[in-house]
Amino acid sequence: MSKFQVEIDNIKTDVFREALPSYHTTSIAKLKCIIEKNTFEGQIVHPVKEKGTFLFYGKPSYNVDNAKAFDTDTFPICIIVKSEAYKIIDAFPFDSGRFNHYFILKEKLYEVNDFNLNKDTISFNKIIKVFYEDKESYYNDIIKEDISFDVENPTLRDYARHIQYRRVPYEVYDLRSRTIEVVIEDQSVLSTGVLTFILPSLFKRESSEHPIKAYIEKYQFNVCYYDELGLPPSTMRNNIMIATKNYLLKERLI
Repeated sequence: MSKFQVEIDNIKTDVFREALPSYHTTSIAKLKCIIEKNTFEGQIVHPVKEKGTFLFYGKPSYNVDNAKAFDTDTFPICIIVKSEAYKIIDAFPFDSGRFNHYFILKEKLYEVNDFNLNKDTISFNKIIKVFYEDKESYYNDIIKEDISFDVENPTLRDYARHIQYRRVPYEVYDLRSRTIEVVIEDQSVLSTGVLTFILPSLFKRESSEHPIKAYIEKYQFNVCYYDELGLPPSTMRNNIMIATKNYLLKERLI
């Protein structure tokens, strides 16, 4: 058990028990490959030791590629899934692949596995409870005021400072530094857990023969759209977050 998880377990507090949705963020081109086999094909990315697909728990996080933002095949999409529908093989309270850029954590000589989490949604919910006021605050990226002074353990205090200040280089500055990362096992069946797709509005004009549209119609999945045409990447990302939040509020998931 990691240093971080031990200290989270030592905190006595009420925790909401229902699992929040998780999010897989990708591009239109990559989504075509996923739906062709109806599976999440995993990959090995340090520090995960086995193949897995990366999700974000409780909220989507995007870092839209400026260079590709006007190529429609690279437009970002989001798949909202039931977290409990898949086997979790690893989890961290941030994007583990960005760990080397997290100055506040690295200056104390932490290792990424010092923050490895238990593989269950109750543990994730407890982290949200400790560092945020509620589920909606977590979604909106609003941390408790003075949280770094409220926790006594150095590991928790350093993590609180990390999510509070997010000191990372500009080229990797994004929401993933304070989003819970979940890794599900390789070859997980996509259709098992889908709640809805967040797609660019250009899909409204696609025929039913388009592979993505055909897949959605086959399983009768819900779709929400975001505006994307003529937008800079940062605005595109914000519109995805707005579309996603509107869906969650409508379904009373946050």
